[in-house]
Amino acid sequence: MRTYHLFTSILLTTCFTLLAGCGGSGENSAARTSPSGTAAPQVQPSDVAVNPATASVTEWGYIPLPDGNELRYTAWLPEGEGPFPVLMMYDGYFGGSDPSRAADIFVFDMLAKGYAIVGVNLRGSACSSDSWELFNLQQAQDGAFAVDWLAQRHWANGKVAMYGYSYAGIMQLWVASMQPKHLVAVGPGMPVVDTYRDIGFPGGILNAAFPPAWGAGLNADWAIAYRDALQIGDNKCLQHGALHAAQNNLNSLAVQIPQHPNDDAWHHAHSIKNWVSNINVPVFATQAWQDEQTGGRGAYFYDQLDPNKTWIITSNGHHTIHQYSHGIMAQLQSFYDHFLKGIDNGFDKTPKVHIWHETDAANLAPNSVTTLPKLPVKVKAKEFHLAPGGLMLNDKETAAAGPGTSYSYPLPAPNVIDSTGVFDRTQTGSVTANTWTFSPDNPLGRAVFTTKPLLNTFTSYGVSSADLWVSTTANDVDLQVTMVEVRPDGQEQYVQRGWLRASHRALDEQRSSALQPYHPHTAESLKDMTPGVPELLRVEMMPFSHVFREGSSIRMYVENPSMIGLWGFQSIQTPQMVTVHHDAEHPSKIVLGELPNANVKPGLTECGTVDSQPCRNNPVPQP
Repeated sequence: MRTYHLFTSILLTTCFTLLAGCGGSGENSAARTSPSGTAAPQVQPSDVAVNPATASVTEWGYIPLPDGNELRYTAWLPEGEGPFPVLMMYDGYFGGSDPSRAADIFVFDMLAKGYAIVGVNLRGSACSSDSWELFNLQQAQDGAFAVDWLAQRHWANGKVAMYGYSYAGIMQLWVASMQPKHLVAVGPGMPVVDTYRDIGFPGGILNAAFPPAWGAGLNADWAIAYRDALQIGDNKCLQHGALHAAQNNLNSLAVQIPQHPNDDAWHHAHSIKNWVSNINVPVFATQAWQDEQTGGRGAYFYDQLDPNKTWIITSNGHHTIHQYSHGIMAQLQSFYDHFLKGIDNGFDKTPKVHIWHETDAANLAPNSVTTLPKLPVKVKAKEFHLAPGGLMLNDKETAAAGPGTSYSYPLPAPNVIDSTGVFDRTQTGSVTANTWTFSPDNPLGRAVFTTKPLLNTFTSYGVSSADLWVSTTANDVDLQVTMVEVRPDGQEQYVQRGWLRASHRALDEQRSSALQPYHPHTAESLKDMTPGVPELLRVEMMPFSHVFREGSSIRMYVENPSMIGLWGFQSIQTPQMVTVHHDAEHPSKIVLGELPNANVKPGLTECGTVDSQPCRNNPVPQP
């Protein structure tokens, strides 16, 4: 079977060589048949092993939009006379030619259960007409039109739900915000809701690796759609493809993103966060904290949804956990069975919040689960104060007076590129390798602070803030904060990271809280550092949940940004000395969200088994 995302392979091959892995009018439609005379799904070109009997009829064609543009679609119909409930995937890869893209196991299961499966390509992508652009309201309106158009096909029963993750997950939020008449539920996985903060400029620092790699992946996927079109004689697709090649280079993210280094009108127009509260249908959402592609920050949009109609699963892990976790797929099937088919299976009475702890890299099943009746997840702000000697003290301890902790910038920090779970899980299994285990640690290039061994297990959840008083010998600097667990077995386990460019330190006080700083990132809010003068830099950590076991320590590194997953930063390279202050006048700390009454099993998990949280030998002596 093909790997889950072609662009993942493109970038991981480049950066790990490193590691392998990432990434019309229906009246003219026609069904293809296999040599035996039975209709076969249009999965060409593909090496996916498809049972020709999986779909009884395949229909493909173009959805005519009101402005004259067309969206390419492919519908796979199950056995039976129908009409059928419709599951629609809407993305910018080649879903309009292959509805099983990045969802093959799920799609074939749902076909067998009597769902019509439809893939639709948004405008400007693959076989659809017009030019491609990043997420926007026009695409949302197109998708809403497609929902209602498909609901009226002769084989449809008038009810449509949407499925998929990543690009398809993001577009579900956009389409649902338009409230199309026939949409009854959405199941978005791994979304980006804020193009600036979530992925383009985390902490105000350009993510220089992912946007061009994603653009290369899109073009590679479109080439698959064009090859399919050649095989079936879809000349309209080939005509659209020729226009894409001429027009879309100017719209590539590698070109657009660097042109908008601040949170401006362009980012506002391309971020669903401004409309997500309009969603009024049931939502089943998934989020992986260490997602190597879309990151974990998109999880904050959950609290803007109707808590009575929203179910979530959050977990440690990688991007494709949505696609390959049997636990997630089983719950998604129950969700769609209930809301799309009307089956009284009790799903509506299940807890709406599932927090997976220590999900295993091999089987993508959690070690334990904390459930809550519904959103929001309430946590207690827990402070850990930085102190001389590399100490991090809990809020009941008092730090001794002493000088700040300095480090040399920009010495390289360890990359965290983990192939665990990147490979197609329907094959013989995943290849596990990561840079964290073997990356050298340079003590001159970071400040490090560690708690004493914990007397009780501490379970974190959600957003957190590293509130650091920092001075430097230059006018600007980039900070990367890395959280780890130092285990009593001598291993150090990766947890999460956050970033901030010092000149972006201004806060929107009304939108900030003890656990989450909100930086405007506007041109007007930027301010250089004055060399030698300490300033408060609140670093927003990417959200995470982690079980810090009794006997372990919590550690924080402050360092130069480095590669993580498919993200690479264009950081400031000015040589300088950076000092993290921690005296009475400059009380640096990190604030974590403590999850009360967490349901976690006692005892350490085996190092290397927790998905996307690799271990290495502890490089720093315990305080």
